[in-house]
Amino acid sequence: MATKRDYYQVLGVERKADAETIKRAYRRLARKHHPDANRNEANSGEKFKEVQEAYDILSEPAKRAKYDEFGHDGVASAYNAAADPRRGSYQHPGARQPAEAHYEQVDMNDILGSMFGRRGGRNPFAGMSQEEPAGEDLIHHINLSFEQAIRGAEVDISLRAPIGAKLETLSVKIPAGVDENSKVRLRGKGQPSTRGGPRGDLIIVTHVVPHPYFTRDGIDIFLDLPISMSEAATGATIAVPTLDGMVDLKLPAGITSGKKLRIRGKGVANKDVQGDQYVRLHIMLPPNLSAAEKSRLAEIDAAHHFNPRAEQAWKTT
Repeated sequence: MATKRDYYQVLGVERKADAETIKRAYRRLARKHHPDANRNEANSGEKFKEVQEAYDILSEPAKRAKYDEFGHDGVASAYNAAADPRRGSYQHPGARQPAEAHYEQVDMNDILGSMFGRRGGRNPFAGMSQEEPAGEDLIHHINLSFEQAIRGAEVDISLRAPIGAKLETLSVKIPAGVDENSKVRLRGKGQPSTRGGPRGDLIIVTHVVPHPYFTRDGIDIFLDLPISMSEAATGATIAVPTLDGMVDLKLPAGITSGKKLRIRGKGVANKDVQGDQYVRLHIMLPPNLSAAEKSRLAEIDAAHHFNPRAEQAWKTT
């Protein structure tokens, strides 16, 4: 029994080749070795089957992974001579195929159509229902304000779709909750197909302009809030901004710098989930303290035997 050739060698690609490279190699070789295009070549059917078999394995990630790890033994069940009648003779492209194999009908139609068209004959499979490939997708980048990204917006964009056509203005609805590099897809607004299929899609990529004082982490919004030593020591009620306006935030007495207080429901509304706003506290010293004031602060620390690092895991004394 003849030894099978390596599938990558059959298609003439490297082992690290991506899916598109493998597909292009298959299309080229399938046209070259198809029996209907090579009636005078005695072994064209065998070559075509070899190319088809290699593509069926390498075009499916799960089968390719098994092949890469175990070689032909890892995918033997997909091409067992007893289970697959195509191993014995060439099978008509219109015949029923085994469930395990992967077939790309668009490629086969292109192969047969181009062959019969070149010979001036009729494509015997003309009229069969096969979906033509769609056109290429178009990518368009837009900038959104922080508020637009959080709440959603309707924006107008201008582009030439298809490329080279008249400038077109589209009104695009951006859903609430998008973030940096989110993608919004508009069906049928991309490049037209060169083979009679539907137009591709327009993919809007969002970029969010930073806010002067809000930041975002997922569905939560963060605000840094400076407070004085006396506000931290005695407690206070402070007006803080949210995306819905100002709200009063109550600081408990004795709160320390770095603590976070939550304002529920003031974050990002993302589908069925509502985020919160977190306020991070930063205790500030008054500027230009006098020597006497600094001495008084030191006396307060000493009176309370206060060591702010006493509970730290890295303390050495």
